[in-house]
Amino acid sequence: MINYLIIKSKIRPYLKNLILNKSSSILPDGYEQVKYIESTGTQGIDTGIAGDCAWEIKAQSTISGTSSQVLISKSVESGNWFGAINGKWGSGGTGITSIDETTLANIVLNFSGATISGTVNGESFRRIGVIDSSETYRLFSRNSYPFSGKLYKVKCVKNNRIVRNLVPAVKKSNGNQLFDYTRTDGIIANKYINQSGTIVSGANDYYISYPISVTPNETYTWRFNADSISTTHTAPTVGFYDNNDNLISVAQHAIQVKYFSFTVPSNCAYIRCSVYTVNNAQEQAMLNKGARPLRYEAYIPDEVGMYDVSATSKNLADLHNVNKTALSLNFTTGNNMTIVVNGTKASGANVIAIANPNIMLPAGTYTIKIKMIDGTISNITGGAIFGINASTYAMRTSPQVNKVGDIGTRTFTLAEDTLLTSLDITPSYGDVGSVWNNATFECWLYSGSDDVPYEPYQKRFYTNDGTGEFLYK
Repeated sequence: MINYLIIKSKIRPYLKNLILNKSSSILPDGYEQVKYIESTGTQGIDTGIAGDCAWEIKAQSTISGTSSQVLISKSVESGNWFGAINGKWGSGGTGITSIDETTLANIVLNFSGATISGTVNGESFRRIGVIDSSETYRLFSRNSYPFSGKLYKVKCVKNNRIVRNLVPAVKKSNGNQLFDYTRTDGIIANKYINQSGTIVSGANDYYISYPISVTPNETYTWRFNADSISTTHTAPTVGFYDNNDNLISVAQHAIQVKYFSFTVPSNCAYIRCSVYTVNNAQEQAMLNKGARPLRYEAYIPDEVGMYDVSATSKNLADLHNVNKTALSLNFTTGNNMTIVVNGTKASGANVIAIANPNIMLPAGTYTIKIKMIDGTISNITGGAIFGINASTYAMRTSPQVNKVGDIGTRTFTLAEDTLLTSLDITPSYGDVGSVWNNATFECWLYSGSDDVPYEPYQKRFYTNDGTGEFLYK
């Protein structure tokens, strides 16, 4: 039995009988491949590509009555969509109404211009509208006919080249906090777990947490906020439960203790904690791995989506949607994910954050580069610099570039995992009044110190931008 934990627009399950085989994963560190992601309503994933390619999809869904469901659509409420119509996936014979987990739908769509041909397990595919090669397509995101089912695989081929090969995946949170006090589902209000494992009623200052996934034989620490909790009401209690929801045992420390560490039994699947709520204590409760309490931090959920295992670009600089105006200069994304700069530079601060990717860079060696490939810059003595995280000297390119063919570079080492908060362009230090006319730059950031030729960033992880939540297994 699998139970699911929905967290705002993303989701993390507490898994009762699932062990992910990390050693066989084809994904990089920080991601876990899962069996499927499941849409329950208005979830959606923008694939970032036009529909005029060959799609191969494995999915599972059951259609009831005369309902319709969207598998692929041009936009959230576009007339161009493809899926199950009037209770049927296929159009031949009686049609296909049920696709179970043992006979997954093998969906094949082939587009030639505005013409579509396709099959679902051998039957002709039912559809509304024709393909549009000018707009990107989305997976199950039409609000009027939401897809309710599971997605196992999506492959897109264009001109005999794989442009997307998407597998279900979870991007694991890098936070230490394992308890989300904002959760409202799954809790047991006005009760707590006593030292005998009994759920005691009438405890208005407590609630029992939702089930929290843990690792057998791992050590954890559970604490309340020492600054806001009375010393007479702080006995932390944790109940251990197996796959069948049976209580295994209880861990509880002395009443005067604000935190305690415990080791999870070998047959434990999840825990539930007694949570104290006086003075909003639950907002500072902390569950973390390890035998000592860590400084409080907010809960960061996992992200659920589809990972493109066909992406090969080493460039980590995501500059796909830049549109920034600063110092009277306009920075935009050009062809092949270049940066195009136009305008006459005004006075002011020089370092300009043109993108904020907010991704974690693991400790190690990195190289950044910038190359001017088109346009002109006049009335200038310096030139453009590319950098990261507000472009401190150690992480910005040198020398400055101001004419076609110029290249700036820098190799640096991160001693610890570092959040990439910004990608920056410095349009010369000083040089007020310099004129930038379609000045076009290739910018790249990659791991290592080798001389890597430019290639545009390729997005790898595609997440929900709809209004619902994805489940997964």
